[in-house]
This record gives sequence, structure tokens and C-alpha cells, in this order.
Amino acid sequence: MVSVSKRLLKFFEKNKNTIDLPFFHSFPKNCCEEASLILGSLLKDEYPSVNVKYVEGQNQNGQLHYWIEADDLIFDITVDQFSNIPNPLFGKKQHPLIVEFSETTKYPIAQALENSDRIDEEYCLFIRDWFHRFESNDATE
Repeated sequence: MVSVSKRLLKFFEKNKNTIDLPFFHSFPKNCCEEASLILGSLLKDEYPSVNVKYVEGQNQNGQLHYWIEADDLIFDITVDQFSNIPNPLFGKKQHPLIVEFSETTKYPIAQALENSDRIDEEYCLFIRDWFHRFESNDATE
């Protein structure tokens, strides 16, 4: 799961200006919701037996941040948008922002995609296909 997450991060970094989602051009800033939905969908697709949850954290000011838990391991490929966190999280046991974003709600990834008004399973399939083509091209370079 770590490898897939790191490769998706690389894909997002290289293609952030062409991904047609709000604010994605500023990845990792302001796109944790969409990036986490895509990551969760990809992890579920690659590892069907893994329990993938989409986590919505909220702080006292009402600010939201999103990440993925897969078999109780934390994956947050946009956490480095916060100045005090230097690197994304790949398979960690604890989230460094859990004190700040302590009000959390967890959804199975399929339910999160159904509930989302920003991205759906069809768009995730499109991104997954693009991601796999990107990896194939990257491997031949």
C-alpha cells in the first residue's frame, strides 16, 4: 500500500496542472478531499481485502482535513500542506494532526464516493487509468 501511495503522490505532483479538479493545481494545498478519495479508491482497487476508510477530521474552527486509513494504517498524501508537517504519511500508526483535527468521521471508501459532491467512482476510474498509463510510460523512460 505504501508503494502505491508513493507512486500516486508522484503522479499527482507531475500532473497537478492537468487534473481537472478544484484547486488541484496547488497540490498538496487545498485538495486533500479529492486526493484522499482517489487514493482510497485506488487502494481498494489494488487491495480488495483491505478495509479502506475515508476520514474527515475537523478542528475547533470548523476547518476540515481528509485522509485515508487502510487496515488501521494512516495515509495522508497532502498533510505536508501544513507548515509543521514536512512529509506525507505512508502507513503510519498515528496522525500528527489528530489533536488539532480531533473530531473525526470515518466512512468506507465506497460510501465516501457515493456521498461526495466533488468526485465520483467514474472519475476515480478515469484517474486510475491515467495513473496506470503514466506508470507504464514512466517505466519505459
